[in-house]
Formats: sequence, structure tokens, C-alpha cells
Amino acid sequence: MKAKEIFEQAMDLCALRGSDGDGEPRMPGDLSDLSVRAVGILNVLMGEMHPLEERLTGQKRPYARIYGLEETVDLCEGICRCVLPYRLAALLIAEEDRELYDLLILHAREAAKGLLQDGASYRHSILEVYQ
Repeated sequence: MKAKEIFEQAMDLCALRGSDGDGEPRMPGDLSDLSVRAVGILNVLMGEMHPLEERLTGQKRPYARIYGLEETVDLCEGICRCVLPYRLAALLIAEEDRELYDLLILHAREAAKGLLQDGASYRHSILEVYQ
């Protein structure tokens, strides 16, 4: 999923994206500072979601990074669609609306918990310390 799509969903959650007369979504021009901040925040969130990604896929992977909103976020679809938009929206709106921030974080936690219920598990050997 493209980082821009996650950003647009986050803007929808913050009610910062409207539509013009033909029904096409549009964003106000004054959101350029949020889009610049979104790249750095998404990189931090991708690092935070890395253990969840490994747990869901059952595979060890290197950490992913993006450099712009046009790039693809290299995490599983569930995280990109269900968790990242809420977390990004919460962090972008935190200073303006603490109540909305709390609600968005709650949704993100519930979404992550729901994803974990269906995640893949993996086995590893146990080190015997007493013999």
C-alpha cells in the first residue's frame, strides 16, 4: 500500500479531507506541513509495527523505511489498512484535539489486537539451563 493512501485515510479520520463538486476527494492546500511530517512519523510507526509484522507473517524481516509518500509501505495489508491510518491520524492531531487522539489510539490498539488473534506463530528451540 502506498504511504499516500495511508496519509489520505488518516486525513479522513481527522476530518481534514473534503470533496469538491464532482465527488472527488480533495485536501486543503494548508496540509503540506502535515504531509511532510507524515513521512517521518510513518517511519517511526513502521519501526513500532515491525514486531507485529513479524508475528503476523511468522518471518524475520529487515526494518523498512520510506522517503516519500509516493513509496510503498512494506508491511502486511492488515497493518497498513487497519492500524497505521489510526496511529498516523492520532499523532498528527495530538496537539489540536486530545480527545480525538485518545479515540484514534484506542481504535489502533483494538485493530492490532484483532490482527494478533489471527497471526502466524513460529517455534524455536528452548535452551535447557538445568541438566
